[in-house]
Amino acid sequence: MGLADALAQDPVCGMDVDPQAGGQRSEHHGQTYHFCSQHCRAKFDADPTAYTDRSEDAHPAVKSAAVPAGDQVEYTC
Repeated sequence: MGLADALAQDPVCGMDVDPQAGGQRSEHHGQTYHFCSQHCRAKFDADPTAYTDRSEDAHPAVKSAAVPAGDQVEYTC
């Protein structure tokens, strides 16, 4: 299993998060969600169904851009 397999996706911003790093997390309906920051966790905790409802109208889609190989990427939330 590679590193990508061990990552979780922040349901608020879509960033990949390492659940083993001991960062921000929250539970909703028996499932644990992992977050990149306290800000994203607070948004989730205020209205979890906005991020767990998978309908098209629930929340905006996270768009990602292709990054050329070798380029360094810095994520901010």
